[in-house]
Amino acid sequence: MDPLFLSKAEILGNSEIFVKSGSDINLTCVVVQSPEPPSFIYWYRNDNVINYSSRGGINVLTEKQTKTSRLLISRAQPPDSGNYTCSPSSSESASVIVHVLNGEHPAAMQHGNSSTSGVSKLLPMMLILVCHITKSFLLQDAVIKFDLIR
Repeated sequence: MDPLFLSKAEILGNSEIFVKSGSDINLTCVVVQSPEPPSFIYWYRNDNVINYSSRGGINVLTEKQTKTSRLLISRAQPPDSGNYTCSPSSSESASVIVHVLNGEHPAAMQHGNSSTSGVSKLLPMMLILVCHITKSFLLQDAVIKFDLIR
């Protein structure tokens, strides 16, 4: 295989994720630069294959055609913290560090997938909208004054 087209996995999102205890862990692995779908995709936590029978609430959905695998761990607890790795057949693996935190830890939560990240992404668009509306009102006011002068 040509080394320029090395098939590899990517876990979407940040390389380090912080979730609050009781929340869900939702990891999505995508195989890129692969001419064909992988035969399998295994998930590991701290170098051990994830054991679905060790606790309830662990689900994996793998779609060969889209070369995607999703790991969902419901109601995560601190013992679910660790290094999660997505390892497709005949592809380079990808890893992410997951921290499950008890209580509020604002300094740590701001680096992960917090619910405020959507708000911070909308803020620039809201500012542009406010500027556009303000500009429209100012131009309309200038046109009215110009008409009064003529």
